[in-house]
Amino acid sequence: MFLTSIRDFDYRPYVVQGEMVRDRVVLDRDIIWQDEKTGDLYTVPNGFVFDLASLPWWAGWALTKLGKHQRAAALHDWLYVNRLNSKRWADQQFRSAMIQDQVKPWRVWMAWSGVAVGGWPAWWS
Repeated sequence: MFLTSIRDFDYRPYVVQGEMVRDRVVLDRDIIWQDEKTGDLYTVPNGFVFDLASLPWWAGWALTKLGKHQRAAALHDWLYVNRLNSKRWADQQFRSAMIQDQVKPWRVWMAWSGVAVGGWPAWWS
């Protein structure tokens, strides 16, 4: 569960050498997540660069980069980058985070099943 308020979730464009990097943003504040099963805390740090949501072209009709799932996507990207625990565990945290942020159930299922099946290249990169 998120221990930081949704009101504290913010990001800005990612800029390198004066140029905005397309499809990348920088987290403006820490996000603190607690694994509901173990109670362990995880902090996605201020300054973490992420892509809002990695979406295949065919999912654009149902999911967008912007929406209630953004905070969950930041958490998920950070878990993948740091390869904490397992991919399955990271995907489950993503699902739980979207549910907490009141993403519609069918969108939760679509996003979660997408990363569960198609997230392997990102996990290993």
